[in-house]
Amino acid sequence: MNKIIIVLSFMCCAIFVQSCSLYNKISPKSPEVLIKKDFDGNGIAVLTFVKQGPSLAPDAGRIAADKLTDAMFIKGNFNVIDRARVNEAQSILELATTELLSADQIQRLGLKLKANFIVLGRVQSVSDQEYFDMNPQRQLYISFRIISVANSEVIGVANYSSAYTDNNVLEKVTQMMNDIIGRMK
Repeated sequence: MNKIIIVLSFMCCAIFVQSCSLYNKISPKSPEVLIKKDFDGNGIAVLTFVKQGPSLAPDAGRIAADKLTDAMFIKGNFNVIDRARVNEAQSILELATTELLSADQIQRLGLKLKANFIVLGRVQSVSDQEYFDMNPQRQLYISFRIISVANSEVIGVANYSSAYTDNNVLEKVTQMMNDIIGRMK
């Protein structure tokens, strides 16, 4: 009798875990955004995002930064610095990667662009089924930090993940950036 109760308990737990897993796959998650009061949205330079994952296009980091800049300006009504100027400054200051910048690099970049805030981000694609499925549904992760040029302090962070396919990655990045900015307002 005890064995039957134990087996039934395990079966119920397994069904519960499976249903939670299914819910997480079909239920869209909302972006996690935390912004300190010091952020006024004036003078934002969005650097090219770091790209991780072989299934993303080579220019996915640039596209993510462009879409965030667009969303900040259009949806958030923030004062952003033109991406062409940001790209030029990154090139002049020879910033090979934007994942980790020193306080000195942040201040030099901020002075060059006359920016109050620098946004450093990452776009990443992950799929457990990538090697077994010809057109798998993958998870797209977008995260970024807003850093104050004045003191190199992180004053904002955002994280968001969503399922996507190869056919809708551009639309998905646009939608995700708009959702993040919607939460920032």
